[in-house]
Amino acid sequence: MALSDIEGLVAFNSEAKQLWNIPMPQTVLVGKPILDESDILLASTTGDLIRVSMADGKLVAKTTAGEPIAGTPLITPEGLLVPGDEGTVLRVRLPLENTLSGNSASGEANR
Repeated sequence: MALSDIEGLVAFNSEAKQLWNIPMPQTVLVGKPILDESDILLASTTGDLIRVSMADGKLVAKTTAGEPIAGTPLITPEGLLVPGDEGTVLRVRLPLENTLSGNSASGEANR
């Protein structure tokens, strides 16, 4: 299980033992975490999409939707469908490995 608090993101095993804790200052998460293979995908209110390894809590990839996110993204074969905060639905490439330079969103808004 992973959860966020004021300080960051924390993961626990089934016996409630803390596995890892990563700082995420000034990041407000929105929606539910999404399990994708061995990683979790997180969305922030500022528009960031963050991929974190469930095994060790390391940041795998990060991209942006290009606008604030209002809820849980949906994984599709074409990428992520991301609810924008002004009633938009954005299609964004799934953040994968080695994209930590960020800014790789395709942000095609469907209004």
